[in-house]
Amino acid sequence: MTDTSLFSQISATVKSRYPAPIAGAFQKLRNTPEEDLGGRQKSLIDLFEVFIKFLTVLFLQEARKGISNLREMLPQREKTFEFLKKPSLGSWIRLLRTLSEIETPLKSVWISPIAKWFKTPKSQEFREVFQRLEGIPNLNFEPKSKTPIAEICNSLVTYRNKYAHGAHILPEEMERRLLIVEHVIAVLLSSASFLEDFPLVHVEKIELAPDDSWKVHSTKFMGNQVELFTFTTVEKLDLFEVYSQAPRTSDQQLLLKLSPFMLCRAAEGMMQKEIFLFNSAGRSDLEYLSYSSGNYYIHKELLSDFNDLVELKFKPGQEEDRFKSLS
Repeated sequence: MTDTSLFSQISATVKSRYPAPIAGAFQKLRNTPEEDLGGRQKSLIDLFEVFIKFLTVLFLQEARKGISNLREMLPQREKTFEFLKKPSLGSWIRLLRTLSEIETPLKSVWISPIAKWFKTPKSQEFREVFQRLEGIPNLNFEPKSKTPIAEICNSLVTYRNKYAHGAHILPEEMERRLLIVEHVIAVLLSSASFLEDFPLVHVEKIELAPDDSWKVHSTKFMGNQVELFTFTTVEKLDLFEVYSQAPRTSDQQLLLKLSPFMLCRAAEGMMQKEIFLFNSAGRSDLEYLSYSSGNYYIHKELLSDFNDLVELKFKPGQEEDRFKSLS
């Protein structure tokens, strides 16, 4: 039987055009056997989690870079990001909601599409999503909300908290619920198609070009593909850091640094490099997770940068020039 679900329809696009962490989590879910209901549920939750974290990180990093008075614009309860040391899925969504409510910079590249997406008004598609969610008991959402995406995200967090770690239910009922959650996450993914414009690049080597621009040799992560990629930019980049690459405007290549939230490494015993996302902070190190492979990575050197971020001290756009000695 041909699979005509929305999840199947967006499969090729997500796996080939969405940022690597999302594409990898999507592929991992697609590779999970249908009869492994517990594995499918875990992979669905992971896909939703990496999707939300990725959007929030892009938004936060551009806000820290481009909004000089970001701290003053945040509500009192979030003058620090202390909660990011041990963040829950709900706290990532709350941060995304908070950021979406601040005044958007006119020249923002990443913030504008994310804020517009998060504040998408009600539509027939979202009404159908809520009708499906009503098939899962006790999710406690408001279908008439003016911010349906926020309600959908909150309902999925409730599903995770109540059912992903709750009492055992019959396989037939679990299969029915999984199909509902799968469709809802597919709607969220397809509605965020702007993510196709923001692949990730890992800077491997930098050379000063004759016109005083920088020739950057990098590894590009787009969908499930990894390829060597060379480009020029007038912006000074940091070696061995992960950047989100925006569509080129005229001769300008716009990039957004994603440290300390993302890094590119080969896990222990692995040859292939992969993208790791921040998971939690300890007293002496940071823990990162690859949603594609399930590998963890422990990093110590970025802890001070992360602690500055928690207090909103560090602004990626105001770093010391690490390449001033290059010629």
